Amino acid sequence: MGTPAAFATLLGPLYKMGLDKAECAFRGTVYMASTFSYTRLANWLSVGAPPDPENAHQFAAMGGGFGFSLILYALRARYFWWPLHPLGFVMAGNYYTNFFWPSIFLAWVAKSVLFRYGGRKAYARALPLFFGFILGDAVMGSVWSIYGSIREISVFSVWI
Repeated sequence: MGTPAAFATLLGPLYKMGLDKAECAFRGTVYMASTFSYTRLANWLSVGAPPDPENAHQFAAMGGGFGFSLILYALRARYFWWPLHPLGFVMAGNYYTNFFWPSIFLAWVAKSVLFRYGGRKAYARALPLFFGFILGDAVMGSVWSIYGSIREISVFSVWI
């Protein structure tokens, strides 16, 4: 649902308004997001540089990271008690983790407490509450953004 919604809300107005006018409407985020990916892609397609043997270590690092993620996944699937999740390894190097780590930490604490003192049943009973927290955050973020768009005012950004 997210991808069609993004196409409908971003690509349509961008096509009609053009990037320069949309830049003012979206307060700089459109330009940053579009140039980050598409300028690199355009350079790769136009230059068409062959693989550089001096950067072979990058491929080795990528393969090693993939292999380590597979090992973490296998351990997580085999042993219920295994504490390290492969997604944690991937997210550790992500820029946005700086914004999300308090929420991730609180979720881990809540899950640990529920499992330790209530077991699987308490965890299963508490899941709808936490899904409600996530849904409430998404809905209120959307409502707040729509309100700011309708009133044409700058509101607190709940999305990164």
